[in-house]
Amino acid sequence: MDAIHPLDEPKGGADAESAHFQKTMRQLENGQYQLRMSRKENSPHLPSNLNIAKKRATSLADKWKKQDPNVLKMYHDQIESYIKEG
Repeated sequence: MDAIHPLDEPKGGADAESAHFQKTMRQLENGQYQLRMSRKENSPHLPSNLNIAKKRATSLADKWKKQDPNVLKMYHDQIESYIKEG
């Protein structure tokens, strides 16, 4: 089975989907690829869910503190490693 490289042009020439992919993709200096998030044209503005997310995170942290403080520390350590990795 042949591998498909993401930058290979589909058989039959470029179509609208591959043109969109090429337009919304870029390669970073470290070699990774970055894609723009998909959005519909003229989509309505979505309200912020920051307060809800903060409440959920606080609730989860409080639950872990009560059940097993080690779980909270493991979660914290994992998030810190993600931040360090970028």
